[in-house]
Amino acid sequence: MKTKFRTVLVVISALAVIATIFSSCSSAFGAFGDQAPDSIVLDITATNLSFEDSVYIKYSVAFDKKYVNPDDIRMLIWRDAQDEYTKGSELVELESIGTEVIDGVECAIFAYSGLSASQMTDNVYARAYVEIGSEICYSDAKKYSILQYAYNMMGKTATASDDEALITLLEDMLEYGALAQKYTDYKLDSLATDEFYQIKLAGGLLSDNFNHGLYKAGQKVTINAPQTSNGAKFVAWRDKSGNKISTNPTCEITVGETNAVYFAVYEIADSSANLQYTLNEDETAYILTGVGECKDADIVIPSKISGKLVTHIADGAFKNCTTINSVTMGTAIVEIGDEAFSGCSSLKTIYYEGSKAMWNSVVKGTNWDSGTSNIKMKYAIDDSWELGGIPLT
Repeated sequence: MKTKFRTVLVVISALAVIATIFSSCSSAFGAFGDQAPDSIVLDITATNLSFEDSVYIKYSVAFDKKYVNPDDIRMLIWRDAQDEYTKGSELVELESIGTEVIDGVECAIFAYSGLSASQMTDNVYARAYVEIGSEICYSDAKKYSILQYAYNMMGKTATASDDEALITLLEDMLEYGALAQKYTDYKLDSLATDEFYQIKLAGGLLSDNFNHGLYKAGQKVTINAPQTSNGAKFVAWRDKSGNKISTNPTCEITVGETNAVYFAVYEIADSSANLQYTLNEDETAYILTGVGECKDADIVIPSKISGKLVTHIADGAFKNCTTINSVTMGTAIVEIGDEAFSGCSSLKTIYYEGSKAMWNSVVKGTNWDSGTSNIKMKYAIDDSWELGGIPLT
């Protein structure tokens, strides 16, 4: 058994998702003239398991090869959480061991071999960088572990692999890791065979400055959100079901026996009289979650907040708001949740900035408008009105 698992290699490889590096890098590109990029792009992504003669994490870094020589890219590694993941504080700096083409994208390859069998539950923090002139341009930092890979493949934190042999291998590997921990008396409170649950945050960070992590049931975890975000004021932490967790931006949660997502809810002060919003799970768009302290009879839902689209109206967002006469919404809305406007007995008009065809493509939840009657629809692009599905002239 021991010989078998000395050959385990965990590979973090590229998915060809390109992330933009800090815009401060752009000042280094005067020599490129009109062809200078706005920023340099580097990206680290994680997916695969492979086998060699040692345990190591392999990083594949996609880069903008028009401006970056892969030999100039470096990888910074930390074994402990940092306030900032920047050059100078790293445990080790890695040079590229070559390049590979992954899914049609050329990537610089790095290998970190500092893990032992007893460290399968340990997080490794990594960040790629390249120096252009006097500027240092970073990729996003990444957190990964052998345990995270195993959980992803086994379907505990992602869609399970259909490779049954791989699943069996991973189960045996984690058992071997736990035995190694016991033999070396290493982190006995976090054995590789213990059950862990994933915590993800939208709009906030964990203590290691990442928005996700694996924890054991009963563990106390501190979650943090900024008091203000893009001019919006923090209102509360809520879970995926909309239950309020805390009104404090920094609070402690107790991990349960299931994966969980927590949302930082913000109140947009300059929107339609303080409606409430939260970022979606991957923090790419906003969800309108409730009426908040809004007193407007005519609600206007913005298309964007601080450059991010408002794409969803949550379940029950305006439920039983009997003072609303009209709602205006843009074409960024792709889904209206269950009972979103249920019981809005005074709601008579919805102004939609798109066409009827676009409105028909918006996903509408169960009983989204129950308890209302005779709502007139205005389609801005068509410049038309409709009442109960019947065109008005």
